[in-house]
Amino acid sequence: MIKRTSESTLNQGLAVALGAVAGALATAFGAYLTAQTSEKIQKKQARRDAYASFLHEVAAFKNHLHTLERFLSSQGVSRSREEMTEAEEKARELSPHLASLQRQTITTSLAGPDRLASYAKSITLSLAQIYAALESKAAENAHDSGKDLARMQRINALHTKVTRDAEEFEGYARGQL
Repeated sequence: MIKRTSESTLNQGLAVALGAVAGALATAFGAYLTAQTSEKIQKKQARRDAYASFLHEVAAFKNHLHTLERFLSSQGVSRSREEMTEAEEKARELSPHLASLQRQTITTSLAGPDRLASYAKSITLSLAQIYAALESKAAENAHDSGKDLARMQRINALHTKVTRDAEEFEGYARGQL
């Protein structure tokens, strides 16, 4: 009779120990799954934030470019030295905005994937080319209608490319999230 009691106690103790091990394993596995899910959510949110910040930066820089374009268009055919200085200063004011856009492009590129990084770089390059063309125009004193026409056609083509690339960037980004 003593033997049965000790076997029974041993079986109960073993059952308790196995139950504790199973509970610990289930808890550990649940924690692992929670951590994995949380990490995926955090990465997705980081990408979403990078994509959104990039698109906001693009929109802001485009607005600055349009402001500069309107200002340069409002000036006469021949500008005084003061008007040229003002135009050059307005053009230089965009430099920090371009630098900010370039930083955001790097962040977006790191967030990936490569296709979005390519769109971001293309958009930034096109906007930088528009900026360079407007900066060049701001530094010119004389009006050359042929040169201005060619420059404006190039700027318009770049604006169209930026708009198209930004739309494709946004559409592809949505698919990634």
